[in-house]
Amino acid sequence: MSSESRSKETVQKPAPGRTSWRNGRVPEAILLAVVFLMALAASLYPIIHSPVRIRHGFGPFGDSYLYHTLAYNLYEGHGFSGTDDGRALGLPHKDNPLAYEPSVTRGPVYPFFLCAVYKVFGNREAMASVDTWHLNWDRVRIVQCVLNAVTCLLVFWIARVIRPESFLAAFTAALIYAFCFYNIFYARALLSESVTTFILTGFILLGVLALKTNKALWWLAAGVLFGVTVLSRAEYIPFLLAFGGYIFWVNRGRVWIGVRNAALFTGAAICTVAPWTIRNYCVSRHLVFVSTGGIGYGLYFGTFESEMTWKGWGVFPDEVFFLPREKERFNALYTSYDQNMMKGSMNVRENDAAFIQLALERIRSRPLDCLSNWLTKAPRLWYQNYIQMYVEREASGNWFVSYSVFALLAFWSSTKEERILMGLIGLLFVYLNLIFLPVHIEPRYGVALMPGIIALTGIGLGKTCVWIRTKLIS
Repeated sequence: MSSESRSKETVQKPAPGRTSWRNGRVPEAILLAVVFLMALAASLYPIIHSPVRIRHGFGPFGDSYLYHTLAYNLYEGHGFSGTDDGRALGLPHKDNPLAYEPSVTRGPVYPFFLCAVYKVFGNREAMASVDTWHLNWDRVRIVQCVLNAVTCLLVFWIARVIRPESFLAAFTAALIYAFCFYNIFYARALLSESVTTFILTGFILLGVLALKTNKALWWLAAGVLFGVTVLSRAEYIPFLLAFGGYIFWVNRGRVWIGVRNAALFTGAAICTVAPWTIRNYCVSRHLVFVSTGGIGYGLYFGTFESEMTWKGWGVFPDEVFFLPREKERFNALYTSYDQNMMKGSMNVRENDAAFIQLALERIRSRPLDCLSNWLTKAPRLWYQNYIQMYVEREASGNWFVSYSVFALLAFWSSTKEERILMGLIGLLFVYLNLIFLPVHIEPRYGVALMPGIIALTGIGLGKTCVWIRTKLIS
């Protein structure tokens, strides 16, 4: 071989670890950067075009008040407490010192996130008046938009890990998520959905990597991030057992590996959640893993809540109530529950226990009616049979239907190994349907799983494009 040909060969083969335009790495990175910017722009546009000014910029959601109060008290050094006399909103107040009651009604992740944004990006002067607090809340929304754009990249990597040979599938998934109206809507909300979505999507990525490689480090990392997910939304606690069982099933022919992987994952998750559980016991003298106060309320509403009975928060037609003195009991209980929940009081436990009793009475009295209502309202979790519970209407459920078609196609047409990796997303989907089946349902409870579903959507759509191209060529 001549020196000239050796020279050409050297030029054509880039050094290991480096990128070049010829091996395609740089264009892929540029395409991802473009998708990231598109996702960021799509999230920021509603905030810039139509800033949230409902309730002085606070937004329409009742839960936002407690999240903000917890964050403000953390910011001021008053601990994790929902106690407030108006200071949290810059309202007139007395100078008498308050006794800040510890709260156990919300997980810590979103309040600490809000507090961090207030500290890093907050405007202290704007906190002095309810008319200017929106400057800080808008900065929270901008940070949430950035998280949503980063989630777009996580979607890409989930699809790429499941189907590494197809850049098209992963890129398509990221592009679809960049314009996912459900998550864009909640990037504007002062609710835990945007942060939970980011964390849960990170867990899915780490879980898929752990299932694929069986490396201890990935299992530990997945466990830690799942623990953080639980600290953000307590309803994911039972999924620890569900995924542990899935790990055993995947490794049913290798018992020791299954035991090791499940132990690493569950151990890391428990160790992540345990400090907060200990804190809750110290302040309440009750075993509260993450938060308390919503099970009875949700179970009671779930027995009758439907398009026909929904008239507004706490307002229902008389025919709903059939137990002795039920309407009177409900009205008194709902008022007390609402007051205690708004300030995060531990007294909400008593209200919740009373709601559980009422719910069980209804279920025992008319079990078939309750079951029927559960089944008909379950699709609402995915924007089917949608009820507009807030001022602003959310996106059509048709988007979810289109995602589902290609996600199912991806699962149906994949190899056994790919299906095992996709199984984590499928298991989460089944789990959310079952856990929310008997309780009050809002579509936002399923929004956190949209990135995982869209990752499969991209794979299914990518396979469809390859199939169409093959047919055209042949």
